[in-house]
Amino acid sequence: MVNAQVAYPPYEKTIVGNSLDVIGDTATIGTTWYDLQHFGTIGRQMVMDDEGYLHFVWMNGLNYGGIERHIYYNVIDPTGIPVWPGSGYPVESSYRAGYATLDLGYGNRAFPAFHQKMTSGSSAYHTAVAADFFPHYGAFLTWEPGWLYVHGEDTSTLYPNISIDRNGRIHIISTVTMFPDPIDWHVYTVGEYDPVTFTITFPPPPHTWTKVGRTTVDGADVTSSDVSDRVAAAWITPHHDIMVLIDEDGQELNFGEAFNLTRFILPDPSLLPDTLLANRDTLRAHDDLTLLFDQDDWLHIAFTTRSYFFYQATCYWNASIIWHWSEQYPDEFSVVANAWHPEDLVECGPGCVKAQRPSLGQDPVTGHLYCMYQYYDTDTTALSAAGWPSGEVYVSVSTDGGLNWAVGTNVTETITPQNAPPGQCYSEECPCMAEWVDGDCHIMYTMDYDAGYVIQNAGTWTLNDVKYHHVPVDSIPTTPLVPQVPFHVSPIHINQEITAATGTIESLEICATPNPFNPQTAIKFSLPDAVYVTLKVYDLQGRLVATLADGLMNAGSHDLIFDGSNLASGVYLYRLQADKFTTEAKLVLVK
Repeated sequence: MVNAQVAYPPYEKTIVGNSLDVIGDTATIGTTWYDLQHFGTIGRQMVMDDEGYLHFVWMNGLNYGGIERHIYYNVIDPTGIPVWPGSGYPVESSYRAGYATLDLGYGNRAFPAFHQKMTSGSSAYHTAVAADFFPHYGAFLTWEPGWLYVHGEDTSTLYPNISIDRNGRIHIISTVTMFPDPIDWHVYTVGEYDPVTFTITFPPPPHTWTKVGRTTVDGADVTSSDVSDRVAAAWITPHHDIMVLIDEDGQELNFGEAFNLTRFILPDPSLLPDTLLANRDTLRAHDDLTLLFDQDDWLHIAFTTRSYFFYQATCYWNASIIWHWSEQYPDEFSVVANAWHPEDLVECGPGCVKAQRPSLGQDPVTGHLYCMYQYYDTDTTALSAAGWPSGEVYVSVSTDGGLNWAVGTNVTETITPQNAPPGQCYSEECPCMAEWVDGDCHIMYTMDYDAGYVIQNAGTWTLNDVKYHHVPVDSIPTTPLVPQVPFHVSPIHINQEITAATGTIESLEICATPNPFNPQTAIKFSLPDAVYVTLKVYDLQGRLVATLADGLMNAGSHDLIFDGSNLASGVYLYRLQADKFTTEAKLVLVK
């Protein structure tokens, strides 16, 4: 793809149908030339306080190329009036800063976290935390935790996520890039704010930072409970499993006590040369996740997975699934959004998949959970001039604690005109949602006027609006529900003795590939001799949906195709009978 030529504002807007008729209302709270706000996990860039004020932070690229880059803050009061209409106010006065997250504490003061360098000659960026002098003022003082030295060298601590617990402890997880080593570290520190002296203190070096775990993505998050002292953290390992730590008192977090949430089954070389069987699990955590303690103190996690075929060294182009897990139902992984479309070959951009960047919230009145996420419109008639798809914002609701989720509602519906030049795209990027849903979902995103992340060589520089979008929960339907599929779907390997028609003892191997599938899968098996075979497929109610074989079959290898084009997504069972041998296994149809 070739990036289109830069376009400076003002932009001529082309509206396709009712593409700007969003659900709810939006307001512009600022601008930025930087479309990408975070690489993986976004965390929280907006928070609603208990007085009804909405607080926002973002990375503001002040000029073309983002050469001047600072953290900006804005507030919308309970009547809907922004303190700095359409602009916001700078948080720090460093040489350059970026990648902000936010929490509130000490009487609704805003505490943005970000990384910064103080001079142009500085060799590293350092994690920093700012504190508003008084609530809603925008008069910030900034502190840096002690610098981290690796092998005697000042080392960057990047992309901090922040959470302030109910006791006022400031929990921060950052990322350390160990260049040229491709494996990075997440590190953790904790701060204390003194409202009398307006200062933040951190543990002194060399005890400022604690190792969390190794990673290859910016995928960590940290959160704290509003009703207890509990604190939780999660991150993505180099093998793309998700590690979770739940600490009961929020003090002296021991990351060695974290557990592997996803436990993806690794490739099994003993099953070679059949690479399809040897792959084992073919899902892996992508690069984002979100954490939430609900009003009953259960921890919830939503995260994105994409495909991964180890022995083929490949994956589907943009196929992805967003999942939910909670402490309340620890054995259940539920599908929030299913964008598993292997046939879709439109590239969503470097590091992006079709459904991604979930953000969880809860309405304390109803107890309903809400998950906002980004979904790329890969319709080939709605691509930019450079060929990139535009992001949309969807919201799904769960009324049963996260076991089931409604099909997501597109709350933006901003359609990019075909071959839109820079300035005429409508791509919602890097969305996040406030934890507190009060009859409205409170959402923030960047409206990118040329699709694709320019700093990743996709799209080009445009001056973009930073949007606040509130969506009434009554506009989010609770039905239909997303069909659920198993989280762990391992290739089936059967090696059992059967008695063939000749009376000899042989082994029978059977597998279905691909599995999950859409719309066809091949059920493969080998017969040692000619025997009578039946192969039938049933739904979970025991109803026969297909007969693939019913008769004498010759010795040798057989591939029988099961076509689910006319069937709904879900789990099906296939049963093979060969002479006196019978076996059955699951098929997962994902549309």
